[in-house]
Amino acid sequence: MSSNWNTVALLQIGDQALSLGQILQYYQLSGKLLPWIRDIVEQHILFQELQRRSELSLSAAEVEQIILNFRVNQNLTDATAFQSWLQQQGMTYELFQARLIFSQQLAKLKTQITEAELQPTCETQKPLLDQVEVLGAVVSDRSLAEQLKSEVHHAYPLDRVAQDYAQRQPEQVTFLHRTFRYGQLPTEVRDTLRSAQPGWLLDPLELEGKWCVLRIERQTEAVLDEAMQQILRNQIFQQWLNQQVQNLTVNLTVPQAAAQPSDSALGSESTPESEAIVALAA
Repeated sequence: MSSNWNTVALLQIGDQALSLGQILQYYQLSGKLLPWIRDIVEQHILFQELQRRSELSLSAAEVEQIILNFRVNQNLTDATAFQSWLQQQGMTYELFQARLIFSQQLAKLKTQITEAELQPTCETQKPLLDQVEVLGAVVSDRSLAEQLKSEVHHAYPLDRVAQDYAQRQPEQVTFLHRTFRYGQLPTEVRDTLRSAQPGWLLDPLELEGKWCVLRIERQTEAVLDEAMQQILRNQIFQQWLNQQVQNLTVNLTVPQAAAQPSDSALGSESTPESEAIVALAA
């Protein structure tokens, strides 16, 4: 690596060449340097893990089948259409093939790492994975919420009242009909919703500075179906990846010329004269 990163051209924008040092400076000033470095570190960890686990390798027949499946699913079986698509994506066939292989191996790695943890994680997190379906309105202030609820008590259906208010006062009332996982909800409202039975109209609930008039439509217990498996796989895999990152110390050696201005946007990870030491935590 050159001793001065400002001499290493990385991009050409119009007639101006951007050096690696300039790009690092842009990322520093925008506060995006650490997330960018973390992305690089994560990709490095994944690539090294795939290289280490030989059992994740794909046979030539598997690669051919993956490519065929992709082209069929994307309506790219015609050779001309496929070549045009590759050009639009800025890819060679070799890069396209490499990306599919990487994606398939990564899926295998994720399954290998997470499979044994799916059921225990589902059982442990079940209170947060259970779902509640609610119907009602989100209102700007309590008095309006009480007024809306009182109209429902006078035999008007809640969905009709909520939609009517939302149409007449769109800046103050939003109609709501949605299913939430309990883990998505603030702690202070979980117990109230969990203890309610379908059909119950709840008293106005304060939520993030607004008031909710809700009726419980359905309570659904979490089951480890395909959709839930995907959610938990992503969660468990990200936790594993976070742990791998947390165990590393990443040294970013930045020559002084590439680190100007000196009051770096990295905050506590300020850049000394010769190098910045970046410790990435999960």
